[in-house]
Amino acid sequence: MYDRFRAMQKEDLDIIHAGSLEILEHSGMWFQSSDTLEIFKKHGFRVNDGRVYFTQAQIDSALKQTRAEFDVIAPDTAKRVHIGGDSMAYSTSSSATRILDLDGKVRPASSIDYEDALKLIESTDAIDFLFEYVVPQDLPQKTHLLWNLFAQMHIVSKPFSCQTVDGIGLLAEYYDTGIEQMRDSALNGLAYGITFVNPISPLGLSTEESKKLTLCCQAGIAVAISPMVICGMTAPCTLEGALVQNNTEILGALVLSQLVAPGAPVLYGCLGAITNMRNMLATVGAAESRIFEHGAAQMARYYNIPSRSIAGMTDSNDIDYQTGAEAMMHYIQLARSGVNVMTGPGGFANWTMASFEKLLLDSESVAYVKRLLRPLDFSLERAAADVINTVGPRGSYILEEHTLEHFRNEFYIADMFDRKPYDTFVSEGMETSRQKANKKAREILEGFQLKPLEKSLDKRLRAYCECFGLGDCIKNRF
Repeated sequence: MYDRFRAMQKEDLDIIHAGSLEILEHSGMWFQSSDTLEIFKKHGFRVNDGRVYFTQAQIDSALKQTRAEFDVIAPDTAKRVHIGGDSMAYSTSSSATRILDLDGKVRPASSIDYEDALKLIESTDAIDFLFEYVVPQDLPQKTHLLWNLFAQMHIVSKPFSCQTVDGIGLLAEYYDTGIEQMRDSALNGLAYGITFVNPISPLGLSTEESKKLTLCCQAGIAVAISPMVICGMTAPCTLEGALVQNNTEILGALVLSQLVAPGAPVLYGCLGAITNMRNMLATVGAAESRIFEHGAAQMARYYNIPSRSIAGMTDSNDIDYQTGAEAMMHYIQLARSGVNVMTGPGGFANWTMASFEKLLLDSESVAYVKRLLRPLDFSLERAAADVINTVGPRGSYILEEHTLEHFRNEFYIADMFDRKPYDTFVSEGMETSRQKANKKAREILEGFQLKPLEKSLDKRLRAYCECFGLGDCIKNRF
């Protein structure tokens, strides 16, 4: 197939791998946690002054143990998500502290916004699960991630995102199992949740992230190792150099994951940005980020490891043409690059803002991409030579049985993107796609009905959360 976008060649991937091996052997990687350093020492790694030095054999051993594919369990077994191979799964954005609400106001995000996001996600087929979406500013920041998981358990039937080690026990309570059983399940290809761990660029891993990586791997939670290298600031200015550093940081953390839980499911992070030299901010909507992600995704496949990236990102500060252009470029590029988990629908303004309107518009974009990538099937029935012969020159296919059989599944019917004639658009009030998304979001939220948890389970979950000081935050909720 002809494609103007040049994929990296095997020799390019070999150079990235060789560069990482050299760096990990000679410069090493810094680990802040003394407990983590002891783990490396116990397994025969050279450790000096907080740095761990790796041999090729140690790295190769870890790579051989990683899983190429796995599933993430869901309350509704039909919504279990497969990760790896040619699979694609979409998840919402994370870490937005502000929201552009349905009344057009920008304000701090709240726990109600998080609940509403869960309701929209539960009602949207294009979104498979969630990472975080917003950081509620009305909750204690030390415990809001545990509250997030508690809220997920009361609203969604899709896989859970566990972004705090305190949530491991809550998952065990929900699924009525033990942590050892969760670990054994994950080692056999069925993870109990998904999370991400962020190395500190360049070449470091904090105590908090080391603990999260270790405990989540030991508890059957899939971990996306996700550096966020920034070209020209925390990584080399060249995309090639940034790819080498990104790969190095992932390999260092990946080795740790396999030391503490051999066979634990991990994902290769394909996240990167460039520095806007005019204001020294990271630029996530730039074309260079899309090139970086494409290269990182190829490295994930080089190692046969599932991959994760942010998706639908834009630097625009409004839901405008720039937002749509950058987001759609992002979705298409990630999908064609083979990334398995794409997190980001609903986010804008350089990852700092959330919008329910954009969440639904992004869902429409995701549906477009899924249709775009559906392969052609030249079976006799679909190639339709007999139908063409029957209709003949200057005929019509409108009333043909073949048309009636296929049009509903063959054509993607857009929900919020407009396909009306201009005169009809004017006569019907000139409703924009954003206005349609606003209307649909309101309809979903107004009509959403919670499916109550079984009372004894709800009681156990609340008791667990109360031990972490969340009593007031969950009282009379859900």
